[in-house]
Amino acid sequence: MLPAYRYLVQAQLSDTSKYRYDRAVKLLRRLRAAHAAAGNPDGFSDYLTELRDEHKRKTTFIAKLDKAGLTP
Repeated sequence: MLPAYRYLVQAQLSDTSKYRYDRAVKLLRRLRAAHAAAGNPDGFSDYLTELRDEHKRKTTFIAKLDKAGLTP
């Protein structure tokens, strides 16, 4: 299930819809919960760090992550 969420997050970030970042943040919240349920919260933190680094030029996306409390 975790790889599926990661795939969906990447798909949203590749989309051109104006709501892509909001959808990605929603999926990331679910992914964080899935990692916690699987007993691997550090896995989510590592993924989020990589994601932020990969998309650091997308300042609107990074701001939405910060606002949602999605920090590593």
